[in-house]
Amino acid sequence: MKLPIIFLFASLIYAEEFFLNLNKYELATVKKNKSYCIYFKKNLKKFCRNYSLTYQELQNNNLKAYKKVLQIFINDFNKANPKQDIKDYDLKVDDLLSYQYYDNKEIKLFSINKNSFSIVINNNGYSGGAHGYYTTTYKNFTKKDAKEIFLKDLFIKNYEKKLKKIALKAYKNYRNLKPDQSLVDDCWFSNSFVLAKQFAITNKGLYFIYNPYEVTPYACGQRVFLIPYEKLKPIIKKDGVLSEFLKEKKSQNYFFFNDKIGYLKVTVKKIKKDYFKIFAKFITRGVNRKYYISISFPNFKTKRQISNLSYKNFKSVKFYESGAKIYNTRLRKNIKAKYLLLEGFKKGNYKDSFLSFYIKNPKKILIRVTALNKNNSNTMPDFLGAPGQQGYDNFVILF
Repeated sequence: MKLPIIFLFASLIYAEEFFLNLNKYELATVKKNKSYCIYFKKNLKKFCRNYSLTYQELQNNNLKAYKKVLQIFINDFNKANPKQDIKDYDLKVDDLLSYQYYDNKEIKLFSINKNSFSIVINNNGYSGGAHGYYTTTYKNFTKKDAKEIFLKDLFIKNYEKKLKKIALKAYKNYRNLKPDQSLVDDCWFSNSFVLAKQFAITNKGLYFIYNPYEVTPYACGQRVFLIPYEKLKPIIKKDGVLSEFLKEKKSQNYFFFNDKIGYLKVTVKKIKKDYFKIFAKFITRGVNRKYYISISFPNFKTKRQISNLSYKNFKSVKFYESGAKIYNTRLRKNIKAKYLLLEGFKKGNYKDSFLSFYIKNPKKILIRVTALNKNNSNTMPDFLGAPGQQGYDNFVILF
């Protein structure tokens, strides 16, 4: 059994802290804005057109190709002309309401590997209609000359059918769908699988995202999944960009999650075949009163395959085996657990909390942090995770 692959998405704002350990890089955030408004005295209305661009600069300049790519987006922003846009709209005063059309673009480093790097472009705005828009775009480039990388550059000839078959299986596994279950049950328009257009090359695997309207309605949001390189080996070009990932993985991996409610570091160490040590460190952030760390095991009914549980700075740590009562936040009622749940509880403070255990023959682990105060609750991840039995999204570790 190979070392586990872990993937999330707490929030795309913090996604890079999973695939990119920010402690290794000195980054500075730059924000640019452009805005123009017109006012109508006749009906006291106002119309504005706004543009914003936020991006990260590498201070140590170790990745010159990234700087070259970034300049393309800066040049595009500089060409934006909100005043001319308003002129082109041909606005009529009598019909005009007070509106603000806007376009916000955020560019961040997403992953840096031996041969390549990836960026994520988060775009949201409003340009009329019933609701605004939001999209996520990934672009991959060679570190040597900033050449953009496409799927066809990664795989052998006639890879498409094999990749689609691998991707469908990976998607259903991530979304906790049964192999023969319809995609319609996961809010898809139909049961016809389509490979996502957007992907990123990460150190864990190829990461894909579906934007609204691609395969699901706007109300269902985005969908993400990851294909570990182990599954892609038969179609990867041996001398291509992904060749670095064909080698055996190290015996220990670290995974970082950083959000507004806290910092979570998970260490997975392979002890021997099919036997792993899981170590989780959590540091609280903010003024929440209570915190829960929830770890679920979809292929376990009882705690028999978990041993040597230890923890520090938790008020309590408790197992809920299959059949036990647990609360589902979406259903707003207690339900019977379908699989094993381990939950640690602590009161709000800034002390580091630790939790570790050994596990035999795992297939998948779901991890989530919930922070509660008098008025509301926050979770990490807050969206774009794998659905769990408690109604929340979760980080996922695949073994």
